Amino acid sequence: MSVLDTFQSQLEIRCSAVEMPMDDNLPVPEPSWYTSLIQGTTAIPTAIAKLFETVGAQVGLFLEPTHVRRKGQAEADVTIELIASKR
Repeated sequence: MSVLDTFQSQLEIRCSAVEMPMDDNLPVPEPSWYTSLIQGTTAIPTAIAKLFETVGAQVGLFLEPTHVRRKGQAEADVTIELIASKR
């Protein structure tokens, strides 16, 4: 077989592949549960998001007094430093 014959046979194979019809009747795979979970197409991501929001809000309420105390202490320290630097 010559190089030209080999080239022509490869060209025929490629052209026949290009001319294949688009509907090959292959079954479309169903999405798996983890794909649905990642894409957010189930109720689970919504429930998890709600859980995170609720837990975050409760943690914020629990830590708010600590934050207020630390902020007040820092402001008091700054006030003392300003008074000490003016003397």
